[in-house]
Amino acid sequence: MLYINNILIASKSNVQNVKIELNNEFEMKDLGVAKKILRIEITRQHDVKHLYLSQEIYLKILDKFGMTNLKPISTPLASHYKLSDHQSPKIVEERYFIC
Repeated sequence: MLYINNILIASKSNVQNVKIELNNEFEMKDLGVAKKILRIEITRQHDVKHLYLSQEIYLKILDKFGMTNLKPISTPLASHYKLSDHQSPKIVEERYFIC
């Protein structure tokens, strides 16, 4: 994931080679394991290989402006975008992001 001048690298394998290649091309600073990006908190549960993302800070903003009791609405995909069974996870491991 890339946002302006920040990059978050996620992979099932070692990302050290990617970091080395990027560092050869660009001036960069490795901040280590991500705990937060774009105010989204990242939590890992290594023993069961789960990754959790939390946007709790945005709930506080909604509360601050009295917007916590608003009626939720769906955000549909564009009409030209079609989901299919082919895109669905085939095995249990594909249903979860494995750290």
